[in-house]
Amino acid sequence: MFSELKKRGSSVELVREYCKNWAWSDRSVNEWDYLYLLGKQSSYESLLYGKVNYLVTDSPFILAGIYQQVNTKGKHSYVLKAAKEFMQHAESNGITYLNIHLYRDFPYDPRGRWENEEEAVAVDEAISDTLINGLGQEPIVIASGPRSHAALTILTLLENKLEST
Repeated sequence: MFSELKKRGSSVELVREYCKNWAWSDRSVNEWDYLYLLGKQSSYESLLYGKVNYLVTDSPFILAGIYQQVNTKGKHSYVLKAAKEFMQHAESNGITYLNIHLYRDFPYDPRGRWENEEEAVAVDEAISDTLINGLGQEPIVIASGPRSHAALTILTLLENKLEST
């Protein structure tokens, strides 16, 4: 997605998942880390608000709250609440979020992740549920098949969404 936008000359930046290095270094996320992770990821993203037309991320900040709920089995939701409020504040200041849910149609690779495939599917379901029921946003669902096909499909959807606003 990012490279396709760059190739087209768009004003775009990539924001990587802050805690991915934790996974690769075998550092676990405990129940106290989620607020910190929300702060780091939202800081990386919001730094670019108003500076580029598009921000592409593989781990939007709201995921910190979703992972907290999943991994504490619903015991805690304060990070998700903070993420929602942050998102609402950004939207009230002209930021538009477009949530795209890529479904895996290829074998799951657990390297660099904490979850096995079954746990990852549970996270996928929690993401969809939060977007639909928690934010009232229907995610754009695309099978991830050949990556270039998914990127082109997303670009077409993005262009159509921008034309309609």
